[in-house]
Amino acid sequence: MEPCYGAPVDLSPRDALYAGIDIARKGDFTVIWRLVNRSNILYTVDLTCLRDETYSRQFELMLTLLKTPALRRICVDASGLGGMIAELIEKEFGKARVEKIMFGSKIKEETAFALRKRFEDRTIFIPSSPEIAEDIHSVKKIITRANNVRFAGEKNENGHADRFWALAMAVHAAENAPQTGGSILSTGRTSRGKQLKGFR
Repeated sequence: MEPCYGAPVDLSPRDALYAGIDIARKGDFTVIWRLVNRSNILYTVDLTCLRDETYSRQFELMLTLLKTPALRRICVDASGLGGMIAELIEKEFGKARVEKIMFGSKIKEETAFALRKRFEDRTIFIPSSPEIAEDIHSVKKIITRANNVRFAGEKNENGHADRFWALAMAVHAAENAPQTGGSILSTGRTSRGKQLKGFR
């Protein structure tokens, strides 16, 4: 898998924006990853990482990032600790724009492989950073003794693949939202990234 690296892009008034949110409270990161879709190419607008913030502070910061008319769809981690914030986001933005993701093996497989396909097709661009690369490296496909597939990320001081799952949810949001017309902006050059070793 070889991700495509490129600097975050600026938004225009006619862009369609999508967000993925992976939620944590202590130790791991809450990550908000925003993408823009231009002619089926996904570009990173920004990503925000929060650690050891209270739920109320997290929700406050999320509203600042998500309250924009360009936002078409949000996919948010609703499993475990994420359930409370996911409900608040759904209440704020409505069920039509918010999908609460319960992270079981099936949805993990679906979102992980959708992200992998984007990398292989070179239809997504992400910032070049050691932390993001480490997150992508850390996610491995595991075949259980019962021949089931599951995905697991290594837990360390950099989190628990939090950036990976936020990005995977943002891609899921972009690929499962109604598309509307709009002008397509040209973007600058991007650099090829080194090969990352996920999904083995």
